[in-house]
Amino acid sequence: MEINKIKALVGNPQWPLMEQLLQERIHKTLQALAVATSELEVYRNQGRVASLKELLNLREQFKK
Repeated sequence: MEINKIKALVGNPQWPLMEQLLQERIHKTLQALAVATSELEVYRNQGRVASLKELLNLREQFKK
């Protein structure tokens, strides 16, 4: 994907709604992580949180 397309995405006036959705998903995933009963669940939820945080930080990464 071209950098300009990503910059257009994160510069979109609706981006704050996407950030809110990502925050909610991070919160729900952290709750699932807290009650995980297997190592596999823990690892999957940790990966999910890391991916969601990466998406949440897109705007900061492409401001430069």
